[in-house]
Amino acid sequence: MTGLSDAEYDEAVARVQLIEERWHHALGLGWWRVTLTYDRSGEGFHDEHPDSGFTTLAKAKGRWMYGLGEITFNIPACADTSDEELERVIVHEICHILIAELRSCFEDKKARGGQWWEHEEHVVTALTSAFMWVRDGAAKGEMS
Repeated sequence: MTGLSDAEYDEAVARVQLIEERWHHALGLGWWRVTLTYDRSGEGFHDEHPDSGFTTLAKAKGRWMYGLGEITFNIPACADTSDEELERVIVHEICHILIAELRSCFEDKKARGGQWWEHEEHVVTALTSAFMWVRDGAAKGEMS
């Protein structure tokens, strides 16, 4: 979706903020300063693999040594996304911030043929699923 009205844009931003606030402290970012930015154009959010057909909803980066992070949201795509999927994306991006320190372990990322990124995506996706399962278990009273 492109060309969001101001009301649609504001609604999507409010949804993002509400979900991010819910997870920020729960995932241990209480001492971090995480900036949320919102891209209204939706440009530049295509998957790293152009033939995949995927549009990225958000991008995260972190400066782990200072406890700084930033998540930039593709607001047109977020506006068309269910709350459940948006929550999964936000947890995923927070996980990128949490493990950003590991990137420094790959001194020569380019020489590794980009595999570091694939491993990071896998780890972050697995952590996201684990956190969502724990949330669901707690909601059902399965956690004691």
